[in-house]
Amino acid sequence: MVNVTNLTIGLVSVGVVAFVSIFCGCFSSAFWVSDSLQYLRCAENLKHVAGGSEWVGEWFATWPIGYPAAIAIVSGCTGLDAFVASKVLGVLATGGLLFIFYRYFRSLFPVLALSLLNLAYLKTVRGTQSEQLFFPLIVLLMCVSRRILPLCILFVGLFLVRYVGVFAPIWLIVGLAVSGEREKPTWRNVSIATCLAWGIEVAYLVVNKLGCGSFTGMARDTLRTGFGEFVRDVCAAEFHEFQAYGLLLFWAVILLMLCGGGRAEKSEDLSPRRRQYGDWRSWVGAGVAYHLTMIVMRYAGSCSQLGYRFLHPGTLLIVIGLCLRFGDLLQLRKVNLGWARSLALVCIVFLVGLNLLDAELEVRRLLGMSLYGKGRPYLEIRKELLEKYRNVKSGELIHLKGLCDEDLPIIYLRPDLRFDFPAGAKRY
Repeated sequence: MVNVTNLTIGLVSVGVVAFVSIFCGCFSSAFWVSDSLQYLRCAENLKHVAGGSEWVGEWFATWPIGYPAAIAIVSGCTGLDAFVASKVLGVLATGGLLFIFYRYFRSLFPVLALSLLNLAYLKTVRGTQSEQLFFPLIVLLMCVSRRILPLCILFVGLFLVRYVGVFAPIWLIVGLAVSGEREKPTWRNVSIATCLAWGIEVAYLVVNKLGCGSFTGMARDTLRTGFGEFVRDVCAAEFHEFQAYGLLLFWAVILLMLCGGGRAEKSEDLSPRRRQYGDWRSWVGAGVAYHLTMIVMRYAGSCSQLGYRFLHPGTLLIVIGLCLRFGDLLQLRKVNLGWARSLALVCIVFLVGLNLLDAELEVRRLLGMSLYGKGRPYLEIRKELLEKYRNVKSGELIHLKGLCDEDLPIIYLRPDLRFDFPAGAKRY
């Protein structure tokens, strides 16, 4: 007889991974942003270097090397081009995040898995953004044992995916402080791991400085605005974060109230290993600290306008914390989430997600807003550009107009070419 808990977990896992894989495949309408194309160009360059060829063009340091390297590995192992490999990587990252949910939050797994069916997460995967690797790493950081080596690896890993990961120790420390952590070995290990990680990261930035003239590869354009506009920007960004999760969590909460699922053990009954990731306050504290980090960076002018990709990792931590708290409040009912209701919730949220996606894209079309793509199948675009530049010799200089140039994807489709832009044209 099939265990209904395992059946529920299997159904939800397959449903979420299938939805994300279909969504992020997006062969019916190619989707990318300027950052995406630079990641892909770097990934193709890394493959060429691994094959014995020389690096062509400027050294990639504007963003850290972690995400492009992961794309290059997937591309090399599968034989797919960088764009398609990035979609496979998105599915693998989503599967990794689901495994973490299953491993550490089994009683809450259906709700946490379904929480990924929100536009902010899906657009990050579809847009080929480095945050898709950042999500599982930052969640694992809050779950992993507080030993020096695992912490140091995760601190450096978060940094190598996004430069803002340099603040990861601060987020963890805030979470531990909020949860009332008093174990001296924990604080000692976190402190040592932080010092080691920051030493490695400073060395990485110094290498960037020596090679490119800037610690982060290029001089960052400041985005300074009046205080009133800054406040409106922050409020709008935070509202979009709530909006991304709101409807999906509404259905999950209604279901939990009806059947009493999602129980979590009492903190005092947990083992020390379970308590370290089971205290909802640590998750919320770390998530809020992440949001504050991004807001301060935005105010300082070293961060572009806050959008779905900038705040969402912190929001995910807050959502996990709130789900843990909600599970604690429902503990007395002692009723597990039934597989039939779980299957119904999968169907409901799947349909809601499709409707949200369709509505958002339709609104953008009606308003004349950019869809960040050419609205044509990727394979068609790829074939057209490769044919157009087929007779261009390796190493030749191609003049592009800037981010508005329809031929921009050629920078990664032909990484053996060199490119330049008109003076003052935005490149990233």
